[in-house]
Order: sequence, then C-alpha cells, then structure tokens
Amino acid sequence: MSRDTKYLFETERLGFRHWNEDDAEVLFGMAKEPEVGLPCGWPAQSFSVEHLKT
Repeated sequence: MSRDTKYLFETERLGFRHWNEDDAEVLFGMAKEPEVGLPCGWPAQSFSVEHLKT
C-alpha cells in the first residue's frame, strides 16, 4: 500500500480512506450495477459522470 495516502484504517491487504472527487467515475460504475447499487439503496442509474459535469 502507498504510504503517501492517509488511511482511516488498514488491514494487511486493504487501506480505507475517504472518497475524493477522483473516485466519482469508479463509484458510478459500481452504483449503476443493480447487484451492487440496489442493495445499497441506490436507484439504478443510466447517466454518466460526464453528464454530472455539464
């Protein structure tokens, strides 16, 4: 794991940090998948991150 990142907490394999703006596209990719987004309470999304920028 990168020591340049300030993690909230770590395990041997994972580092947990706050979300940042650069994560938006990855988050959207996960949220638009019904098997991921719906159980998290996120409605199915059909727009892209680029739409949010306009």
